[in-house]
Amino acid sequence: MGVAGGIIFFGGVLEYISNSVVIRLTILLVIAWDAQGKEWPVGSAKDIHGVLSKLKAGDAVVMQSGRWHNQSIRFTAKGTQQKPIILKAQKPGQTILTGQSRLHLYGSHLVIDGLLFTEGSVAAGQTVIRLGEDTRHCRLTNTAVIEYSHPNKNVSTAWVHALGLHNRIDHCFFSGKSNIGVVLSVNFSVDQPNYHQIDHNYFGPRSYHGSNGAEIIRIGDSTQSSQVSRTTVAHNLFEECSGEAEIITNKSCENYFRSNTFRKCQGALTLRHGDRSLVEGNFFLGEGERNTGGVRVIGEGHRIWNNYFCGLTGSGARAALSIHNGIPNSPVGLYHQVKDLEVAHNTFVNNYQNVLVGYAKGKHGAILPPVGTMFANNIISGKKSPLIQLDEAQAQIKYEGNIVYGVKTGVSSTKGLLVVDPKLMKDKSGIYRPQKDSPVKGAAKGRYPKITRDMDGQKRLAKKDVGADQYSVEPIVLRPVSARDVGPAWKR
Repeated sequence: MGVAGGIIFFGGVLEYISNSVVIRLTILLVIAWDAQGKEWPVGSAKDIHGVLSKLKAGDAVVMQSGRWHNQSIRFTAKGTQQKPIILKAQKPGQTILTGQSRLHLYGSHLVIDGLLFTEGSVAAGQTVIRLGEDTRHCRLTNTAVIEYSHPNKNVSTAWVHALGLHNRIDHCFFSGKSNIGVVLSVNFSVDQPNYHQIDHNYFGPRSYHGSNGAEIIRIGDSTQSSQVSRTTVAHNLFEECSGEAEIITNKSCENYFRSNTFRKCQGALTLRHGDRSLVEGNFFLGEGERNTGGVRVIGEGHRIWNNYFCGLTGSGARAALSIHNGIPNSPVGLYHQVKDLEVAHNTFVNNYQNVLVGYAKGKHGAILPPVGTMFANNIISGKKSPLIQLDEAQAQIKYEGNIVYGVKTGVSSTKGLLVVDPKLMKDKSGIYRPQKDSPVKGAAKGRYPKITRDMDGQKRLAKKDVGADQYSVEPIVLRPVSARDVGPAWKR
């Protein structure tokens, strides 16, 4: 009886455990389902608008595959950080928006995923994809806009316009814009930093337009140039982006341009308005294309660190590094004096015009020379004289720890400029790097404690090397970006 009772008791325990497991599994399934949310299949903009009031955090609106012609979509919803609301293609790249289709977002924690805009254009003054004034923590990803251009090249349209705060545009593909208007613009809807992130995108060929306003990216505008944006542009590939002299136009403060690659782009990353931006670890590769440029500097407090400039053929505004003259009491829209500029640990190799100081002297009354410039621990090697062209003799520049080689330096004093062969050699990927016996190793001067890594993402040693590349046995973390690294997964 005791044994039987024991068996019965044990059986009761098993039954209890079994029931408990079932209950827990059921709860977990309910939680998982709740976290996943509900899917809402839609076949038109009207269908999307019809489900907006029903959406809950974690839901997904699934756009059926096929052509969506002349669809004007207004997507308004509020997700959460843990459970965003998603508007996505049924199959990435197979929901194709054509004609005059466009998409505008309003709300928070929204994700747009997998769409393709092509074979059409929006009307004059309109934007294809707009992240509205109240957007917060929204994301545009895995999406492409290809040749979505107005037939009249002088009619202005934009492809992406980001307002709001903390929005991200990543792994997208933009190519073939032929009419006037920026590909991707950032503006302010509130008087505070917007902290947008633009990363891992492919910005493809854009032919020369001939007018101002054909940039790829613009951050702020002339009227907003004193506002702090803190937008990060990182790990993007710009390829044959040649719409005008400015590939990226910086028109606000404290933005970050890191680890991007520019190939065959007939223009420059231009710090046009605003102060205290950082240009770090970018690769500017001319590859024989005419009028290819690097970085153009206007304003105060900018930092140009760890960049690699090679084979650039441009001059003037398109020099590898073009440092502007300023205008006294410059009005909005013209040229503020360059002050407190730091150019450190960059490598310039075989460029037509490596460094130009005092660009546009006298133009529009630009008589103010750059002041407070530190030019430190850079390599300049080339065959076109001079290596440093001083159009402004009154420029205040301190040189420290630089290695220059090939032709005349263009600077009367050799203080801070060591004339010696840096012994650079191409690696398998075509990047010039110091050889084992290079004099750049451990030769850096001064203390630049914020420069802790090189262009490859490797740690700088206690004795830093001159130039963008620090000799290291550590794995290379960052390389020039290729088309395999960026854009939507469905287009690689």
